[in-house]
Amino acid sequence: MALLLNLFILLLIFISLILIIQFIQEINKQKRKSIKTYPPKFNRSNINRSKVNQLRNQLLKMVGGNQQTMKRLIKHLRSKHPGEQETWYFEKAIYDLERDRKYH
Repeated sequence: MALLLNLFILLLIFISLILIIQFIQEINKQKRKSIKTYPPKFNRSNINRSKVNQLRNQLLKMVGGNQQTMKRLIKHLRSKHPGEQETWYFEKAIYDLERDRKYH
């Protein structure tokens, strides 16, 4: 009888562990989804377009007017970080250039 009780307790522990693992996996899946959630397309309005133009001009000025360099930087960031908003790529490129110039 004691052996049967011990087996039953082990079974309950095993089932509990499986449920806990599934719960943790679901939480991690939800975290990954929330990290990759971007604002809907309708937020990308004319205001964002003018912001992109301002950032583009600022970045172009920082690379000495070299459009090829600017395009290469943005293309690299797009491949490294797909799915970001247009303004993010320009802000990141500007940030990286400013950071790199402080340390060189």
